[in-house]
Amino acid sequence: MGLVLDGSVTIESNDIPFDRQQLADYLNLERTNMSKELGRMQREGIIACRKSHFKLINRK
Repeated sequence: MGLVLDGSVTIESNDIPFDRQQLADYLNLERTNMSKELGRMQREGIIACRKSHFKLINRK
């Protein structure tokens, strides 16, 4: 269940059981490329992340 802000944005929080290297391995990506993409998604307001805690921001 997510937090709804002003009716147009829902924030959902998900913890994943991997650190960044494990996630990169799982997705068959280089860790540097995955980190770049996570950074891009943060700058665009798609996600907020810190270590293995990710907040997915769903815009309606």
